[in-house]
Amino acid sequence: MPEGIKANFYVTGGEVTGPKIRGKLRPAGGDWLTVRRDGVVIMDVRVTVETHDGALILVTYPGIIDLGEDGYDKFLRGELPPILQIRIAPRFFTSHPNYLWLNRNTVQLRRQNAGTDSQFPKAGNWCQSRFCLTEQCWA
Repeated sequence: MPEGIKANFYVTGGEVTGPKIRGKLRPAGGDWLTVRRDGVVIMDVRVTVETHDGALILVTYPGIIDLGEDGYDKFLRGELPPILQIRIAPRFFTSHPNYLWLNRNTVQLRRQNAGTDSQFPKAGNWCQSRFCLTEQCWA
């Protein structure tokens, strides 16, 4: 593609924890990424959270990851920088009465993730994530 390459990573699981939410990521959805030649990754992420009491919550977010000026070439070689600068703006969608407050929230999050090694995880374990949800923030 002229603007870069496309990469897809599928959600295989994960946990959601917070003062008002406890649950797991369902093994559906994923990260659809465009890795631009300037090293910027454009994210389109969609996941479904299943809470401990059976509610389903769709979480979608666009975002940006800056892999650095040489990030495109490193991505092609399967190398991650030791620290990722991630900026996302998640939105939440549910019809469950206990979680309607989420529908009113949109949040901007700037996050720095330190990788455990310099290689991209395999697709099977890419999205083993932990999220914390509250009414005020998502981190």
